[in-house]
Amino acid sequence: MKDSPIVMPKDPLLIYTAARKIADIAFELYSPDPKLDGWLDDRRDQGVNPYYNQTIDGLFIEQYYGIPGSIWTPWGKWGCWGSGTSRLDLMEDFLHRVGEAVEAIPVVNTRDGTLGPVFAVVRVGDIVLPKPELRDRGSLIKYEEAKRLWAEVDQQFRETQVEA
Repeated sequence: MKDSPIVMPKDPLLIYTAARKIADIAFELYSPDPKLDGWLDDRRDQGVNPYYNQTIDGLFIEQYYGIPGSIWTPWGKWGCWGSGTSRLDLMEDFLHRVGEAVEAIPVVNTRDGTLGPVFAVVRVGDIVLPKPELRDRGSLIKYEEAKRLWAEVDQQFRETQVEA
């Protein structure tokens, strides 16, 4: 059986750049100092988890108990924020600063806990994103390949930052 070709976004660097901006916006609001009202652990240097929440294109933001939880990307779930604490008004301010994000999946309460809500990211600052679409679990990019593609686009991003 032949593997089907990997379908990636038209502009992976644009999607990655937007994800990085979202992560940075969170840390403008949520200082990593736990003595403050709102804080998050900084895990921006960690890669994605390709086993979960790959998109075909675009980005989603998952809220986790009132704080940014993760960004769903074409390469998988990016848990760039670790545990933390929050006030709901900070989450609202965060989403406003992102640019435009609309609720795509409402809160789901399960026996394992509360999931969501999940927001579809329409715009990050002046970056207009394609409509996000989740990749079907049966067509996920293989773990090693997703990690390789993430590393490639991360390197491209870092090179553009040096040039700027």
